[in-house]
Order: sequence, then structure tokens, then C-alpha cells
Amino acid sequence: MSFTEQDYSLAEIKIAMIRYGTSQAEVARTCEVSAAHVHRVILGKSTSDRVQRAIATAIKLDVSEVFPTRYPAYGRGPRVESIKHCAAS
Repeated sequence: MSFTEQDYSLAEIKIAMIRYGTSQAEVARTCEVSAAHVHRVILGKSTSDRVQRAIATAIKLDVSEVFPTRYPAYGRGPRVESIKHCAAS
């Protein structure tokens, strides 16, 4: 992937998973979630730090490389709205 800040696409993740002999279903079993949830996380329609990290681990990359728009460059964790912010809305 280039240095632009863009998450890996579904196709790129699938290809990497095939290369490393794993699948979305395997990630789902590892995380004890549905395969549909893993698919939604990859597409960015749902967020889960645990699932995103499992996907990155499965394809032997750092989570910030696979999902750079969801993680700051220097590893402070996922970009998630704070509970206070959500409660104030």
C-alpha cells in the first residue's frame, strides 16, 4: 500500500489472508464474533479494536498499516469518540 492514508480494501485483505492461509471466518472464530461482523469491520461499517488487531495479526502487519485512518500514526490506539462526547450529544 502507498503512503497515502487509506485503509486496506476488502480485496487487499482477502488476498493477504489467502497468502497467509487464513480467512475472515477464522478471524471471526478467534474473536468469537460472526464472520459478518468481521466483514463489516473491514468495510469500516463497524469498529472493533480487537477484530481490527486480529485481522492485522492474521496478515502479519501492524494494525496501523492495515487501518491507518482508524489509528493515529504513533500508536495511541483507535480513533473512537470518547464516552463523554457521545453522552453530550
